[in-house]
Amino acid sequence: MSISTYPKVIKTDNRGYLVEVWKKFDDHVTSRTPINQINIISVAKDQQRGGHYHTYKYEYFFPISGKGVFLFEDLELKTEWNITLDAVEPDMILIPPMIRHTIKNTEDQAFVLLVCMDRVFEQETADTYVKYPR
Repeated sequence: MSISTYPKVIKTDNRGYLVEVWKKFDDHVTSRTPINQINIISVAKDQQRGGHYHTYKYEYFFPISGKGVFLFEDLELKTEWNITLDAVEPDMILIPPMIRHTIKNTEDQAFVLLVCMDRVFEQETADTYVKYPR
């Protein structure tokens, strides 16, 4: 399974900007990817987060501010690749199960992301398995 990328448009005027992050009828919104939990995470300068995968959870990531690199590994196909996300030209990405993902910030400011998940995180049934990043 691969990562899906969904470009978003920034609408700007003298008041600021608006990004339509999630719409019920977007192509990527399906019954298998309902949103049941939303988090905001930040990655400090020269830091990384993640280094894990899920066996059944889907996660959407959307940049709010800053820029960072996602490192991916498809555990079934044994392939690796990366994607850069930038809040200036925002894309939303959907990470399916069995894809190890690590987020690196190589910029001076914090990389802040909106994270939407199809399942609520509960410690007793956690679906997060660490596989250390490359």
